[in-house]
Amino acid sequence: GPLYGAPEDSTDFNPILDPKNHTKTAIKVSPRDPDTPKGVFIASGNFTAGPSPYWGAEPYWSSQSSVHNQMFDQDGRVWMTARIRKPETPAFCREGSDHPSAKLTPMTRAPRSAAVYDPKTKEMKLIDLCFTTHHLIFAEDSNNTLWFSGGGRNAGPVGWLNTKKFLETGDAAASQGWTEIVLDINGN
Repeated sequence: GPLYGAPEDSTDFNPILDPKNHTKTAIKVSPRDPDTPKGVFIASGNFTAGPSPYWGAEPYWSSQSSVHNQMFDQDGRVWMTARIRKPETPAFCREGSDHPSAKLTPMTRAPRSAAVYDPKTKEMKLIDLCFTTHHLIFAEDSNNTLWFSGGGRNAGPVGWLNTKKFLETGDAAASQGWTEIVLDINGN
């Protein structure tokens, strides 16, 4: 059978290939908020939409979670970027918050956050981030810091998640940070 469900669900699934048993399955990543908008993630950007030569003008992929860029950590958990809510950020991300990153760069919108799946416990945790995500990569540090880029020229700040702290506490707000990218071109 097909790896995914219906075409409109295709990026709501995290594919799993078991090379030992020659099987393929998938885990659906569902957003926390059932009113999370559907659509291809990049459709919210300034990309020109055109008809497909194969599928016509009807959108083929229209998911809520828009799972992307899965990475394994040192313990076999799978970390990914995913939409988990509407784009509006929680209060701790915004102006007036005591969060150190919000004091410097308050964030009102972040369309895609993150999730982590533990194949041992079969548990999916959704991680509410203040900055939008596209790609992720682990630093090689004692906190297993996960760095995120927003993707595209208007993506906003880069962000990070102290995965060690998040896994110990479950506190996404206290485990994350973000900053604008500043290029010091005059050395001051």
